[in-house]
Amino acid sequence: MVREMLRQRETTSSARRSPSAKSPSAKPKPASSAATRSYAHPESDSPMRPDIGTQAQFRIKKASATDRPRFTVMNDYETLPRAPITEALIDIQIGADAAISVDSLAAFGEEIAPSYPGRIVINAFRAEFAVTSTGVQDVSRGSAPQQLGFRFQNADATQVVQARTDGFAFSRLKPYSNWLEIYGEARKLWERYRAATGATAVSRLAVRYINKIELPLPFADFREYMLTIPEIAPGIPQGLAQFFMQLVVPFEDIGAIAIVNQTIAAVERTTATLPVIFDIEVNKVLSMESSSEALWGHLDELRTAKNQIFFRSITPKCLELFR
Repeated sequence: MVREMLRQRETTSSARRSPSAKSPSAKPKPASSAATRSYAHPESDSPMRPDIGTQAQFRIKKASATDRPRFTVMNDYETLPRAPITEALIDIQIGADAAISVDSLAAFGEEIAPSYPGRIVINAFRAEFAVTSTGVQDVSRGSAPQQLGFRFQNADATQVVQARTDGFAFSRLKPYSNWLEIYGEARKLWERYRAATGATAVSRLAVRYINKIELPLPFADFREYMLTIPEIAPGIPQGLAQFFMQLVVPFEDIGAIAIVNQTIAAVERTTATLPVIFDIEVNKVLSMESSSEALWGHLDELRTAKNQIFFRSITPKCLELFR
């Protein structure tokens, strides 16, 4: 079918050039001597995702404070009226040597309390176990829970702010509005966080979008709707009752890493759809001042990379579900 489409394009192209071909003054163009370029597909977080941002094999250049983003907000992709986004998140991590106190985070929470009255403490704890030749030994050495910060949310729980000793995050939950609103609110809150805590340096940026795509049942092939999917070898039963797939895709041109997680969510018996979770995070390790204007340009380019993954991973038939 692909060959037939190519022949149709060649026929159409020849028909368009035919008037000039009949002209006596027209000369045939010499064949190009350039070598034919092979096609490379442009696409090669789950709480369990690995920390891969600094793995050397990807040869990702660490951005410096003087690096400028290569592009800003892009409008190449349409805004979908019924976007399948369940959560959109902007995450800013600060330098490891920053000494952010929990008291300063509490003060930040008091400042934003009129808009974000809900407050939950974020704790972390550490546990260890031993693995020997006989298996996993039930040996745990835990530490006392350590408070990392707070989670603040607005009255209807659609917007969430994480204020941590290692950074800041802003989330918009369903229903999704648009990037400019999320970007603007995150920027306003970041400036308040920075003023309250005295954070001076940023070490990592991330944009993460979690999508829940409801595919209408029945359908014969996932490729009717999605192009980034697991592929089963010939000779094996082709049905999928469940799957979990993770892709780690380097965007070397912008010094970023994309972590793509895809799985099937729990199916509700009352609906005739198959829910597919399509979780896309794009992050960048860098070093810059917390007040730098370039920080927001970098977030724009991470979001553009996220859009590239999403829109090129779905078919026009799938896109119609969100219009």
